[in-house]
Amino acid sequence: MVWNHSYYHLDIGQQAFNYQANAYDYYIDPTKYYDFNVIEGQDLLHINENYKIDTVNFNYIPPTNAGYNLIGINGADMIGELGEGDLLLQGIPTRGGFQKYSIIFDQPGDVTFTINETGSSEVIYYHTKIVKPDYSLSVSISNEIPHGEEEAINADAHILDCLDEGWTFFNGGGYDGSYNYEITGGLEYASLVHVYFDEVLGAEVRETGTSFFNINQGDGILVWLNGEEPDSIGLVTLKISAGIGVVNKQINVVRNDNYPLRITIDPYTLVPGDTADVLKTG
Repeated sequence: MVWNHSYYHLDIGQQAFNYQANAYDYYIDPTKYYDFNVIEGQDLLHINENYKIDTVNFNYIPPTNAGYNLIGINGADMIGELGEGDLLLQGIPTRGGFQKYSIIFDQPGDVTFTINETGSSEVIYYHTKIVKPDYSLSVSISNEIPHGEEEAINADAHILDCLDEGWTFFNGGGYDGSYNYEITGGLEYASLVHVYFDEVLGAEVRETGTSFFNINQGDGILVWLNGEEPDSIGLVTLKISAGIGVVNKQINVVRNDNYPLRITIDPYTLVPGDTADVLKTG
């Protein structure tokens, strides 16, 4: 069983099982050539020929779709990058390097594929089930942050116990939804900062606001205590939501003796010899 949005190379040991009793000791020989055919579930997955680096100009060449019937592919390209110990446990001669192909499981359902040595009549059938996991929204941030400082809001999708087949998993299967961030209380104390890489500018960008919606997992969201400094303790309330749940977090804003002293006076501008009333310090 595999999670949707997970991916593996074409090694038969990757999350699939065969239902031929005589084939449990079957393995991919990196010196031979194989046919790999998806015979059920073609609409649930896709196979990529992985990215390459042009060794002359060092340009990135993106992945390309390899189809569902790969004929005469080298066993070494199927095995992929495994550690020496893993290879020896499988009885496979040590080989380094990056795998050429990956199978990406897109949608829930049943998948069957076959592997055979090219030109051989012995065909091994493999089956796996793609399952969409149940997620819970998890958010972590400090309960107390000094005025003037900033901290990342760590929002993540955690996979709950998978009841299908009676198995329990805690990793794998990327959540493909977006996240929303809002300050719902204590706006006088804080702002949110959206940090992301702008490919056009070729630089990191920081946007400041009180709410950001449809934010990708890879983007950073910070809470910045850049507002008023409380006399003792202030309270900021955050709301983080996604298609899998809503979490509210409260942060105590505490005074920061190391933060520069700010003074508000009236009148605002002075010349030597003038006097002014101090309206606020902090």
